[in-house]
Amino acid sequence: MSDTAVFVMTQYLENEVKYPAHCLVVAKLDYDILKDELAACSAAFDRQQEQLDRNADKIDSKQAQIDALMFEHCPIEMSLEQIARWKKHQVVKEEGK
Repeated sequence: MSDTAVFVMTQYLENEVKYPAHCLVVAKLDYDILKDELAACSAAFDRQQEQLDRNADKIDSKQAQIDALMFEHCPIEMSLEQIARWKKHQVVKEEGK
């Protein structure tokens, strides 16, 4: 006998006077369906969030390249915001690496 059937039968015996058996079966099935749907939605959300994080990293990297090129070829035309972004992306390289 499945866990669901045992659960429903136990609940029916405990609540025999209060609820008809079919209400408990429907409630348990609805709960199982909603629980599975929530798990699927949560997994999909996690995958989308990971993709957004990867895209944000790519955008940040591309912006750093643009700022570096501007600093190299036309630093006078850079705004204070662009210079600040360029400074943020400067990395001190350790010797020997």
